[in-house]
Amino acid sequence: MVATDLGPMKMERPENWEVLMPKQQGQSVTIAPQAGVTASGVGYGVVLNGVSLPNGERVSIDDMTRKLVQDMEQNDALQQAGDPQPITVAGIQGRSVTLHSVSPFAINGKAEKERDWLVTVPQQNGSVIFMIFVAPQSHFDRFQPTFEAMLKSVRF
Repeated sequence: MVATDLGPMKMERPENWEVLMPKQQGQSVTIAPQAGVTASGVGYGVVLNGVSLPNGERVSIDDMTRKLVQDMEQNDALQQAGDPQPITVAGIQGRSVTLHSVSPFAINGKAEKERDWLVTVPQQNGSVIFMIFVAPQSHFDRFQPTFEAMLKSVRF
């Protein structure tokens, strides 16, 4: 694992995973193996971003997580699978929820289901950092230890 500085946070990543910085402000940072990213999206890896409400408004982590999930369902064709659960990241109480979508990788020419593990972590300034750990459903268990190690390495 290699430490990666991502501005407001640091996270370790596997040595062979690249950090793809956004081309424009507001876009996500992607950490993935080269083969995990296609023209149509991330099939294996982690997508990181942050959100804040206009005018410095503050809402609970539950409300912010619910809003993020709703946005992802509407804009990215993700479907929630289960309720958000408490999770601690770098000593901060956040939320964890599983989502499903269609993977950009097909198996035997057929679309494969993708598992997306969303983790949201509130910040002192009222914003929320979110991480989406992504892998095809059939490979998620193989990637889960890597995802969990990355999450445990997070520092704000």
